[in-house]
Amino acid sequence: MSRTTKYLLIAGTLLLVIAGLFYWYSATYSLSDIPNPQKTQLVEQPQKEASFVVPAKPTCVPKGQVLEGNQRLFVSTNLLIAITADSSTYDANLGESHRILTIYNTDNCTPTFSQVLPVDISADYPYYLMPLDTTKEDLIAIIGSSRFYVYDIINKRLSPALKPTFKENAT
Repeated sequence: MSRTTKYLLIAGTLLLVIAGLFYWYSATYSLSDIPNPQKTQLVEQPQKEASFVVPAKPTCVPKGQVLEGNQRLFVSTNLLIAITADSSTYDANLGESHRILTIYNTDNCTPTFSQVLPVDISADYPYYLMPLDTTKEDLIAIIGSSRFYVYDIINKRLSPALKPTFKENAT
């Protein structure tokens, strides 16, 4: 199996996993969970649901460019998590590189954690935030093209890069 075929299989598998997570997410949360900016600034999820809310307009504004959906507000811990791009990650040939993970304290809008994630396959392949469904709902995934990270919101720790491995067909 050629290297290109392996990369395509990995990318396809990751896309299927991401699509499955998005399908699960859309099936779990109803349209009534979507905030109405004319009625309220923030819409909190019910207690049994995830502890994050989708901000209609965030109270803190992350520095740099943010792709739609690449910031999450965690009300219970007063944190805003964002993946951004700025001049430090700009690629002359490919443009913006969305790979700066920054955690803000929403009490004073100061960054409490910031890390530039490595280029994953190509500089124009962004990382994305995705909440993970756990018992305590305190984890968020940072998903790249071929690897992902998990940020522990309570303990304020980022996992090392996790890269799925696939077994070769034994034919």
